[in-house]
Amino acid sequence: MHLELGPQCQQRACHRHHKELNWSKTESLNVNAAGQVVHDANGQPIESKLHLKYLGIMLSSDGRLESEVAVKIGNAAQDFKVLARIWSHARVSKQFRYIVYQACVVQKLLYGLEGAWLNKALLRKIDGFHARCVRKLLGIAPSFYSRVSNAYVLKACASRPLSKMLLERQLVYFAHVARMPDDSPIRGCIFAPSSVKLASHMHKTSHGRPMNQWAPLSHKVATEMCGEPYLMQAASQAKTWRALAKKFCD
Repeated sequence: MHLELGPQCQQRACHRHHKELNWSKTESLNVNAAGQVVHDANGQPIESKLHLKYLGIMLSSDGRLESEVAVKIGNAAQDFKVLARIWSHARVSKQFRYIVYQACVVQKLLYGLEGAWLNKALLRKIDGFHARCVRKLLGIAPSFYSRVSNAYVLKACASRPLSKMLLERQLVYFAHVARMPDDSPIRGCIFAPSSVKLASHMHKTSHGRPMNQWAPLSHKVATEMCGEPYLMQAASQAKTWRALAKKFCD
Protein backbone atom coordinates (compact mmCIF):
# COMPACT_ATOMS: atom_id res chain seq x y z
CA MET A 1 0.00 0.00 0.00
CA HIS A 2 1.32 3.43 -0.95
CA LEU A 3 0.43 6.55 0.99
CA GLU A 4 0.70 9.72 -1.07
CA LEU A 5 1.64 12.73 1.04
CA GLY A 6 1.36 15.74 -1.24
CA PRO A 7 2.83 19.13 -0.35
CA GLN A 8 -0.60 20.66 0.21
CA CYS A 9 -1.56 17.99 2.71
CA GLN A 10 1.75 18.39 4.53
CA GLN A 11 1.46 22.16 4.63
CA ARG A 12 -2.07 22.01 6.05
CA ALA A 13 -0.91 19.65 8.80
CA CYS A 14 1.90 22.06 9.71
CA HIS A 15 -0.33 25.13 9.63
CA ARG A 16 -2.67 23.55 12.18
CA HIS A 17 0.23 23.60 14.63
CA HIS A 18 1.60 26.95 13.43
CA LYS A 19 4.67 25.32 11.92
CA GLU A 20 6.47 25.43 8.59
CA LEU A 21 8.27 22.55 6.91
CA ASN A 22 12.01 22.84 6.34
CA TRP A 23 12.36 20.96 3.07
CA SER A 24 16.15 20.93 3.27
CA LYS A 25 15.91 18.77 6.40
CA THR A 26 12.95 16.65 5.30
CA GLU A 27 13.68 12.96 4.80
CA SER A 28 11.53 10.11 3.50
CA LEU A 29 11.19 6.54 4.74
CA ASN A 30 9.02 4.04 2.87
CA VAL A 31 7.97 1.33 5.34
CA ASN A 32 7.17 -1.91 3.51
CA ALA A 33 6.54 0.05 0.31
CA ALA A 34 8.43 0.54 -2.94
CA GLY A 35 8.78 3.65 -5.05
CA GLN A 36 8.98 7.37 -4.39
CA VAL A 37 5.82 8.59 -2.61
CA VAL A 38 6.80 11.90 -0.96
CA HIS A 39 7.41 15.19 -2.79
CA ASP A 40 8.40 18.65 -1.64
CA ALA A 41 6.51 21.91 -2.19
CA ASN A 42 7.95 22.24 -5.71
CA GLY A 43 6.87 18.73 -6.67
CA GLN A 44 10.39 17.35 -6.52
CA PRO A 45 10.73 13.83 -5.05
CA ILE A 46 12.43 13.50 -1.69
CA GLU A 47 15.13 10.85 -1.48
CA SER A 48 14.03 7.72 0.35
CA LYS A 49 16.27 6.13 2.98
CA LEU A 50 16.50 2.61 4.32
CA HIS A 51 17.07 3.78 7.90
CA LEU A 52 15.96 6.98 9.57
CA LYS A 53 16.49 8.30 13.08
CA TYR A 54 13.40 10.00 14.49
CA LEU A 55 13.01 11.22 18.09
CA GLY A 56 15.94 9.08 19.16
CA ILE A 57 14.53 5.91 17.54
CA MET A 58 16.12 4.18 14.55
CA LEU A 59 13.34 3.41 12.05
CA SER A 60 13.83 0.83 9.30
CA SER A 61 12.14 0.59 5.91
CA ASP A 62 11.37 -3.12 6.43
CA GLY A 63 9.58 -2.39 9.73
CA ARG A 64 11.95 -4.58 11.74
CA LEU A 65 13.66 -3.71 15.02
CA GLU A 66 17.03 -5.44 14.68
CA SER A 67 18.91 -2.23 13.80
CA GLU A 68 17.23 -0.22 16.56
CA VAL A 69 17.96 -2.84 19.24
CA ALA A 70 21.57 -3.15 18.04
CA VAL A 71 22.05 0.62 18.32
CA LYS A 72 20.49 0.67 21.77
CA ILE A 73 22.69 -2.16 23.05
CA GLY A 74 25.78 -0.46 21.61
CA ASN A 75 24.94 2.85 23.29
CA ALA A 76 24.16 1.09 26.56
CA ALA A 77 27.48 -0.76 26.44
CA GLN A 78 29.32 2.51 25.88
CA ASP A 79 27.53 4.11 28.84
CA PHE A 80 28.43 1.09 30.96
CA LYS A 81 32.10 1.56 30.10
CA VAL A 82 31.94 5.27 30.95
CA LEU A 83 30.74 4.33 34.44
CA ALA A 84 33.68 1.94 34.94
CA ARG A 85 35.08 4.13 37.73
CA ILE A 86 31.95 3.44 39.78
CA TRP A 87 32.02 -0.30 39.13
CA SER A 88 35.71 -0.59 40.12
CA HIS A 89 35.57 1.65 43.20
CA ALA A 90 36.13 -0.46 46.31
CA ARG A 91 33.99 1.72 48.60
CA VAL A 92 30.90 1.58 46.40
CA SER A 93 28.53 -1.16 47.48
CA LYS A 94 27.14 -3.66 45.02
CA GLN A 95 23.63 -2.45 45.76
CA PHE A 96 24.52 1.14 44.85
CA ARG A 97 26.26 -0.07 41.68
CA TYR A 98 23.07 -1.76 40.58
CA ILE A 99 21.00 1.35 41.37
CA VAL A 100 23.27 3.49 39.17
CA TYR A 101 23.27 0.85 36.44
CA GLN A 102 19.48 0.62 36.54
CA ALA A 103 19.04 4.39 36.30
CA CYS A 104 21.74 5.22 33.72
CA VAL A 105 21.94 2.14 31.51
CA VAL A 106 18.77 0.06 31.72
CA GLN A 107 16.35 2.97 31.46
CA LYS A 108 18.13 4.29 28.37
CA LEU A 109 18.19 0.84 26.78
CA LEU A 110 14.46 0.22 27.27
CA TYR A 111 13.39 3.74 26.35
CA GLY A 112 10.92 3.72 23.47
CA LEU A 113 10.59 -0.08 23.32
CA GLU A 114 7.34 -0.24 25.31
CA GLY A 115 5.48 0.52 22.07
CA ALA A 116 7.23 -2.27 20.13
CA TRP A 117 7.21 -6.06 20.31
CA LEU A 118 10.54 -7.88 20.16
CA ASN A 119 10.94 -11.42 18.87
CA LYS A 120 12.63 -14.15 20.89
CA ALA A 121 16.05 -13.57 19.34
CA LEU A 122 16.05 -9.87 20.30
CA LEU A 123 14.79 -10.68 23.79
CA ARG A 124 17.69 -13.10 24.22
CA LYS A 125 20.10 -10.35 23.13
CA ILE A 126 18.93 -7.81 25.71
CA ASP A 127 18.75 -10.49 28.42
CA GLY A 128 22.31 -11.57 27.59
CA PHE A 129 23.57 -7.98 27.70
CA HIS A 130 21.87 -7.47 31.08
CA ALA A 131 23.39 -10.65 32.50
CA ARG A 132 26.90 -9.67 31.35
CA CYS A 133 26.57 -6.26 32.96
CA VAL A 134 25.30 -7.66 36.27
CA ARG A 135 28.19 -10.15 36.32
CA LYS A 136 30.66 -7.26 36.05
CA LEU A 137 28.86 -5.37 38.81
CA LEU A 138 29.11 -8.36 41.14
CA GLY A 139 32.59 -9.43 40.04
CA ILE A 140 31.45 -12.83 38.73
CA ALA A 141 33.29 -14.32 35.77
CA PRO A 142 31.44 -15.53 32.64
CA SER A 143 29.53 -18.80 32.98
CA PHE A 144 31.93 -20.84 30.84
CA TYR A 145 34.67 -20.05 33.39
CA SER A 146 32.87 -19.65 36.72
CA ARG A 147 30.12 -22.23 36.07
CA VAL A 148 27.63 -19.78 37.60
CA SER A 149 24.31 -19.48 35.74
CA ASN A 150 22.69 -16.22 34.73
CA ALA A 151 19.65 -17.06 36.87
CA TYR A 152 21.86 -17.25 39.97
CA VAL A 153 23.58 -13.96 39.08
CA LEU A 154 20.28 -12.11 38.67
CA LYS A 155 18.93 -13.60 41.88
CA ALA A 156 22.03 -12.46 43.77
CA CYS A 157 21.35 -8.92 42.61
CA ALA A 158 17.56 -9.17 43.17
CA SER A 159 17.09 -8.42 39.49
CA ARG A 160 14.86 -9.68 36.70
CA PRO A 161 15.66 -10.36 33.05
CA LEU A 162 15.28 -7.29 30.85
CA SER A 163 12.59 -9.13 28.87
CA LYS A 164 10.42 -9.19 32.00
CA MET A 165 11.08 -5.51 32.70
CA LEU A 166 10.16 -4.68 29.12
CA LEU A 167 6.98 -6.75 29.28
CA GLU A 168 5.87 -4.84 32.38
CA ARG A 169 6.46 -1.53 30.61
CA GLN A 170 4.55 -2.76 27.55
CA LEU A 171 1.55 -3.75 29.68
CA VAL A 172 1.58 -0.38 31.45
CA TYR A 173 1.68 1.41 28.11
CA PHE A 174 -1.16 -0.81 26.83
CA ALA A 175 -3.39 0.40 29.66
CA HIS A 176 -2.24 3.99 29.13
CA VAL A 177 -3.39 3.87 25.50
CA ALA A 178 -6.66 2.19 26.54
CA ARG A 179 -7.40 5.08 28.93
CA MET A 180 -7.00 7.68 26.18
CA PRO A 181 -10.19 9.34 24.87
CA ASP A 182 -11.86 7.86 21.81
CA ASP A 183 -10.90 10.86 19.68
CA SER A 184 -7.20 10.22 20.31
CA PRO A 185 -5.45 9.22 17.05
CA ILE A 186 -3.28 6.72 18.93
CA ARG A 187 -6.21 4.96 20.55
CA GLY A 188 -8.37 5.17 17.46
CA CYS A 189 -5.93 3.22 15.29
CA ILE A 190 -5.65 0.39 17.83
CA PHE A 191 -8.89 -0.03 19.79
CA ALA A 192 -12.58 0.08 18.96
CA PRO A 193 -14.47 3.04 20.50
CA SER A 194 -15.27 2.80 24.23
CA SER A 195 -13.69 -0.64 24.58
CA VAL A 196 -10.38 -2.48 24.62
CA LYS A 197 -11.29 -4.68 21.68
CA LEU A 198 -8.91 -4.33 18.78
CA ALA A 199 -10.01 -2.30 15.80
CA SER A 200 -11.22 -4.28 12.80
CA HIS A 201 -8.14 -3.51 10.67
CA MET A 202 -5.85 -4.96 13.38
CA HIS A 203 -7.25 -8.43 12.64
CA LYS A 204 -6.27 -8.36 8.96
CA THR A 205 -3.12 -10.31 8.13
CA SER A 206 -1.20 -10.74 4.90
CA HIS A 207 0.08 -13.95 3.36
CA GLY A 208 3.04 -15.66 4.96
CA ARG A 209 4.30 -15.56 8.51
CA PRO A 210 3.07 -12.31 10.13
CA MET A 211 5.47 -9.93 11.83
CA ASN A 212 5.22 -9.30 15.57
CA GLN A 213 2.79 -6.47 16.21
CA TRP A 214 2.54 -4.66 19.51
CA ALA A 215 -1.24 -4.21 19.66
CA PRO A 216 -2.51 -7.81 19.17
CA LEU A 217 0.30 -9.40 21.19
CA SER A 218 -0.05 -6.91 24.06
CA HIS A 219 -3.80 -7.49 24.02
CA LYS A 220 -3.23 -11.25 24.19
CA VAL A 221 -0.88 -10.98 27.18
CA ALA A 222 -3.16 -8.47 28.94
CA THR A 223 -6.12 -10.80 28.47
CA GLU A 224 -4.08 -13.66 29.90
CA MET A 225 -3.15 -11.48 32.88
CA CYS A 226 -6.60 -10.41 34.05
CA GLY A 227 -9.18 -12.07 31.78
CA GLU A 228 -11.28 -10.67 28.94
CA PRO A 229 -14.36 -9.68 31.05
CA TYR A 230 -12.28 -7.56 33.46
CA LEU A 231 -9.82 -6.11 30.96
CA MET A 232 -11.52 -2.72 30.49
CA GLN A 233 -12.20 -2.27 34.21
CA ALA A 234 -8.63 -3.14 35.22
CA ALA A 235 -7.05 -0.97 32.51
CA SER A 236 -9.08 2.07 33.63
CA GLN A 237 -7.37 2.03 37.06
CA ALA A 238 -3.72 3.00 36.65
CA LYS A 239 -2.45 1.95 40.11
CA THR A 240 -4.30 -1.36 40.06
CA TRP A 241 -3.04 -2.14 36.57
CA ARG A 242 0.57 -1.35 37.50
CA ALA A 243 0.34 -3.71 40.47
CA LEU A 244 -1.13 -6.46 38.28
CA ALA A 245 1.55 -5.98 35.63
CA LYS A 246 4.36 -6.10 38.18
CA LYS A 247 2.98 -9.24 39.80
CA PHE A 248 2.43 -10.90 36.43
CA CYS A 249 5.96 -10.17 35.24
CA ASP A 250 7.58 -11.22 38.52
